[in-house]
Amino acid sequence: MAGGANRWRVAALCLGLVLGLAGCGGGGGGGAEPTGVPAAGGGTQPPASTPQVSLTMLSPPLRDVTYEGLPAHQKRVEIGYAGDVAALTGRVVYVKLVQPDSVYLFDSIVQPGAGQSVLFTLAGNALHTFAAGHATGTLQLFVCVDTPDCATPLGNSPLRLEYDIEVLAGLAFSANSLEQTTNFGAAVPASELAVTLPSGASDWFYTPISTPADALQASVFLVPSWMHRSGNTITFAPPADLVPGVYAQEFQFTTVVPDPVFPSQPQQLVRRLLVRHTVVATGIYVATPASVEITQSLSANPAGLPTPTLVSQVGGRFHRLGVRSDSHPPAAEGHPLLATWLVEGQDANASRPSYEIHYCGLDELASRICLPEGTYRGVQLMRHIAPNGTETDFEIPIAFTVTP
Repeated sequence: MAGGANRWRVAALCLGLVLGLAGCGGGGGGGAEPTGVPAAGGGTQPPASTPQVSLTMLSPPLRDVTYEGLPAHQKRVEIGYAGDVAALTGRVVYVKLVQPDSVYLFDSIVQPGAGQSVLFTLAGNALHTFAAGHATGTLQLFVCVDTPDCATPLGNSPLRLEYDIEVLAGLAFSANSLEQTTNFGAAVPASELAVTLPSGASDWFYTPISTPADALQASVFLVPSWMHRSGNTITFAPPADLVPGVYAQEFQFTTVVPDPVFPSQPQQLVRRLLVRHTVVATGIYVATPASVEITQSLSANPAGLPTPTLVSQVGGRFHRLGVRSDSHPPAAEGHPLLATWLVEGQDANASRPSYEIHYCGLDELASRICLPEGTYRGVQLMRHIAPNGTETDFEIPIAFTVTP
């Protein structure tokens, strides 16, 4: 078990009442005043001496079986006492629990046992769960009088009580988290997670948890539908067109098992899983396709003109600036169609690329003429305007090849 600062809890008992003696605090028959409380007639009663009482741990070591992710079961503890019991008349007896890992908490007040003993109940601390395997340790129980800090311990206090907890495997994952990183615009490989059920469980389900995005170190919540279940396998497949950022969500997986100590009482086992997908910006924008290449046969119908799709990686908007013709085959020099082979398109939405290519037309005698064979190169001119107003001009290359 992992170490750590000792944690303690205190349960109190007026042992005089347990023994049928005079009451505590001056009540129930004129018993002695508790230490430090003004006595009748003024003044303060001096501290009482420590009663000569010996203690015995009557409970056997605590044995338990639980599941990974669940606390320990409730346990009853009995402590015997002997010696000058009458000296405890009217004094409060405390039991203080000291343990390194807060496995147990007091679950009841101290009560009289059979004969000269006291009983109390320890409950498993719901905030302390276990990993599969064995959990062992030792509890220290201080029994003292008058003050909960146990400044006046009785007899051979502290008593020690060992515990040994068998921890059965709970929900198991093939990975502790699903996390992946891709560049903006790149294909996203699917990730898989295998879920293994614990003994006694028949099925499981998962739901998203409302964890704040900043706690997940994320900028955006991912969409639960990006996860798909098939049998006992989860496949995580986010889309490839996500803008740069961190997409994350925490999920709770749940199954039901019979309690290993009380089989008729079902127990719910839960486990959390972090799913995170990071899209890394590779620049200011991405154009798909990044360039346009068209081959046109003069003996075939006109080829389609692909229009690139633009996505900003940093937010903002786009604005079309026109087109520019850069090069042509030597045979096209002086051709009447050369000046207009590439012109800006008529799309009214100026945020999108738009261009037209004219490779055949009519001359002044209404005869059909076409551009000479070869490759003509130009660009679509675009501008990106960032949210802060920064403007970045860029070009989308266009290559148009004429064949017979």
